[in-house]
Amino acid sequence: MKKNRDSYPQYISSEMFANALIDIIGSQSEITQFTNVFQSNDSKNLIKVEMEEFRFQDPYERFQKGLDAMEYSPFKSYLRGFFEKTENYSDLKNAISKWFDDYMERVSGWYKIRTKRSIFIISLLVCFALNVDSITLIKKLNTDDKYRKDLVLLAEKKVLENKFNDQKIDSVDLAKNLNSIKSIINEIEDNSLPIGYQDDFKELNKKNHYIMWFVGILISAFALSFGAPFWFEVMVKAINIRRAGIKPS
Repeated sequence: MKKNRDSYPQYISSEMFANALIDIIGSQSEITQFTNVFQSNDSKNLIKVEMEEFRFQDPYERFQKGLDAMEYSPFKSYLRGFFEKTENYSDLKNAISKWFDDYMERVSGWYKIRTKRSIFIISLLVCFALNVDSITLIKKLNTDDKYRKDLVLLAEKKVLENKFNDQKIDSVDLAKNLNSIKSIINEIEDNSLPIGYQDDFKELNKKNHYIMWFVGILISAFALSFGAPFWFEVMVKAINIRRAGIKPS
């Protein structure tokens, strides 16, 4: 199942895991004997080596005998619990498969939690580097009507231009996406979005509003950690609701 010697399988199905585990445990009950066959009783000329295998044909019975042959361990007790709650090979396989799937779901949950923490840290560093203060942005939107309307028009324009739900970016489209990102950055700069360490930030420091600035950075990092697809879908739904209102007379 490995791609090469130094790699691990990318995916293992629960059915394959159950089959492999049952076979490995069952192999503990197998006995293999080798007998040397000489040319005669007094001869030292070896003709061949005969192999005899003592193996139970029924995989369910072989699994039971393999458990009996194992030394005691918590894992053996765990497997014995599976065996005692089943009546045939199919039931045993389904029980082990379900155990594997349940464990993989927990592993996926642990991975998601760890990934969210990593993404939040990265988002926090990005917001610090670019000085993305949500509180300052909200204040500007609340106090500048023209700026707010221009930003809404820009959002609507991007929704119409970028219908990329579940789009996969590959190496061929990478240049196009980079150009799209550059154009968005240019439009943001043209609209004087209060992002970056400019003169306004120096005035903020003089007023000792570090706590509010830090809270704004945390809010921005938390919002950024959700990812662009999440906010794009929210923006699409918000604009669709706005357009679905009563047409003014």
